[in-house]
Amino acid sequence: MSALIENAHLRREEFPLTATTAYLNHASIGPFPQRTISALDAMNRAFGEPHILERSGQLSALDGVRAAVARLCGAAPERVAFTGSLGHGISIAAAGLPAASGDEVIVPHAEYPSLALPFLAQEQRGLRVVWAPKNADGRTDLDAIAGRITTRTRAIALSHVEFADGFRNDLRALASLCRERDIVLVVDATQSLGAVPIDVDGWGVHAIAAHGYKWVHAGFGIGVLVLSEEGLERIRPTHAGSQSISSDAFVDEQTLVWKQSAGRFETGSQPFTLLAGLGASISLLEEVGTQRILPHALELLDAVKVGAEELGYTVASSWAPEERSQIIALTTGSREGDERLQQALSDAGVATALRPKGVRIAPTFYNDMSDVARLLEALPRR
Repeated sequence: MSALIENAHLRREEFPLTATTAYLNHASIGPFPQRTISALDAMNRAFGEPHILERSGQLSALDGVRAAVARLCGAAPERVAFTGSLGHGISIAAAGLPAASGDEVIVPHAEYPSLALPFLAQEQRGLRVVWAPKNADGRTDLDAIAGRITTRTRAIALSHVEFADGFRNDLRALASLCRERDIVLVVDATQSLGAVPIDVDGWGVHAIAAHGYKWVHAGFGIGVLVLSEEGLERIRPTHAGSQSISSDAFVDEQTLVWKQSAGRFETGSQPFTLLAGLGASISLLEEVGTQRILPHALELLDAVKVGAEELGYTVASSWAPEERSQIIALTTGSREGDERLQQALSDAGVATALRPKGVRIAPTFYNDMSDVARLLEALPRR
């Protein structure tokens, strides 16, 4: 039975760029839906009259957005913190990790910089990053990670879906490994949140962080840090501000009493305009049905693989069901050839991205077979 979303063509009305472009580059930037543009515009206009805005209730809509994020990733709303970026969220987790000098965190090779760099920055307090090599196929290997665990290992940090070729790590298995060894699991979910099912509480992941500008279609400057109940207990706040404490922010003598929620990691006032956009974008994802997005994308990519291989190209991504995601890398076999291929697609109005393993193709819920056909028509036969 086809997994394609029946009303994908109706969702295309939210994205006017579909009239001219086969946009298959959501792993780079997810375009704003029309409702998100409207929500951002409305909030920006409202700030022109802040005395009215404060009485309108729009600022209190923050709780609804927090709950919407929680539904996306299987967590409780009180364990959702808003951040400015992926790097911000990972930095909170890295700095708050209970660790002493000489303790270790395991990170796979070739991870996205905003995941790895925050842990490297903790070397100034003595935390050591241990790199886990990829396997013979160039993919993250659970056995290689397990083989590097020692009595000093305090955390494992990696991506749920990897940016270069869409490899999907088994977070349930990793979380089980971490529970057995009393290790904190920190995950970059930027390439999965909004496109691939996530169950923070069900899987036992301690913390996920994500930026909103890709599959959540919420733009730059807004991200999330979502924690399990245990993660909230174990990751300590290291910065404080008026919004991170539970006492009155205006008393003369301040007392540092952290909020019981993930709000303890939010030091200042919120970016209300960006949060209005985030809420609007998530409303569209929920209308579509977040559980339907990955099967839809996989069926489109099945067609891409068949057509591309017939034309002489190689899919560099894993096709094992448990390792696949909504992202693949297509290659000619050389960097120079991939550069020419990406340019040819761009010239034909097909938006993709050049990444280390080839031309990255990343569809989502509003893409349909017309986008696949346009991509295949633009591929030069080899």
